Amino acid sequence: MKFTFYKKSGGATVLSFLGGVLLLMGVVTAVSSLVSRKDYETIPVGVVMVVLGVAFQIWADNMAEKKAFRKWKAQMIEAGAAQSMAIDTQYAIDRYQEFPSNLTLQWIRELNPQAYQYLQETIAERKANEKAKNKNKGSEETNMDNEMQNNPQMNQPEPAPLPNFDRPPETPPAFVPAIPPDATEKIERLKKKKRTFKIILLVFLAAFLLFFVLTMVDLANAPLKTPTVFSNESKKGDYVTAKLTFVVPAYEQYFVYEKSGKKTSDSSNYYCVACDDHDNFFVIKCDEKYYDENLKKLETKTISGKANPIEIFADVEDLSSDVKSRLDRDLVGQASVIPVNKSIQLKVHDGPQKDYNAVYSGLAVIWATVTLIFLLVYLFKRKKIKAQLALLEEYGDVDAIYESACANPVYADEYLVSDGNYILSRNEKNRSVVETGEVLSLYKSVHKTNARRDQTAVTAVNRYGDEVNFQYPPYQEEQIPKIILQLAPLCPRAMLGYTAESMRYIAANKQLRSKKK
Repeated sequence: MKFTFYKKSGGATVLSFLGGVLLLMGVVTAVSSLVSRKDYETIPVGVVMVVLGVAFQIWADNMAEKKAFRKWKAQMIEAGAAQSMAIDTQYAIDRYQEFPSNLTLQWIRELNPQAYQYLQETIAERKANEKAKNKNKGSEETNMDNEMQNNPQMNQPEPAPLPNFDRPPETPPAFVPAIPPDATEKIERLKKKKRTFKIILLVFLAAFLLFFVLTMVDLANAPLKTPTVFSNESKKGDYVTAKLTFVVPAYEQYFVYEKSGKKTSDSSNYYCVACDDHDNFFVIKCDEKYYDENLKKLETKTISGKANPIEIFADVEDLSSDVKSRLDRDLVGQASVIPVNKSIQLKVHDGPQKDYNAVYSGLAVIWATVTLIFLLVYLFKRKKIKAQLALLEEYGDVDAIYESACANPVYADEYLVSDGNYILSRNEKNRSVVETGEVLSLYKSVHKTNARRDQTAVTAVNRYGDEVNFQYPPYQEEQIPKIILQLAPLCPRAMLGYTAESMRYIAANKQLRSKKK
């Protein structure tokens, strides 16, 4: 029985703990039944619990191993190791020793049958030796590594292993940064551009705040609108007042608001036939809260008597055809013969409306939109300028370095060029650059969008541990390992491939970036 905590697999940890609990409960149940010499029918229950506990713990081990293998395999593929494993038997065997597992063995079987056969024979021989050792303590255990080196089958000529692949230099050579070409003028120009963007943004913000304050002041001091008394001559767009004496509810328009399939809120509008103190009959529209708090007391089903009138303030609107049809269908009894004006409706407000100046609020909205757009542009430009400044301050005039590299290339292709001292991308708008002497690791990386590979890159890790990507189109993915091998001799401090060992090497040798004063 064991309780194992798997750092990289929460599901395996849960299964392990559940299996341990079941195993413990099963043992206690079975043993207690045997000791008490009664309730023997619970012994099968205990046995089942023990079996389930063991199964869960085996399941947990397998789950953790599969997850670790998938991650390791992905790293090997990203680093281009799969291609090397397919052509280099010794290299495939070294990778098995890095992650000794039956899953690794099966993967090697697909890539390199010769390495798989040798590993199978060596593992079988090792097991036989271990078995013999258990019988005879005087015999020596065979070491798998020694056997691999001494076996005649491995003395046959094979392709040379990848140079320095996954093997760090014992003592990395010291790195002395090159004197960067002067870029003072370009740095000052970028800083001035950055300040200009900031000033323009502040002007936009100040203008927006001015219009916003003017709008707030105008709203606070605006006089009340002067309404006209509603009559049958009132037309669309008029702001009117009326004193209601009763209402006849027609129908309720109900709204439900949902998010992700769950109800978040609801509301409704009431459509009623109303009568004012001048015996005008018309349709009013108001929200549920206003109706319940103010007009419900006027609600009646018959036209008999008049209550104390309630004053409303409303905008005159056209009555839609669907509301007309609903009124004709839903009004019954005396209400059906009421001489209702069905060409218009009154949209009722909560109270008197202020006559504020729409110019200020309109300008505030327009200026807020313009300011928001410019803010997004500013944030994008600021990030880009910041990256360009960091590049110029670190490496100097990158354009001059690029021109020199193009004039004296040691390696060049359509997307990347190197003069032996620097590696630079050919992307003028987003130039990537790294000194060859500072590179701690070179490996292939792949970018995916919705599980589709849309970009691949040669990734160089600089002396600060930052990833510098040299982008290639996805159809060039198979060429990336070859490009890395051609760049490798230029980078004496670099490990090749994305492995746990290379990550440890980077962590041990990267330096902290000096803080700017």
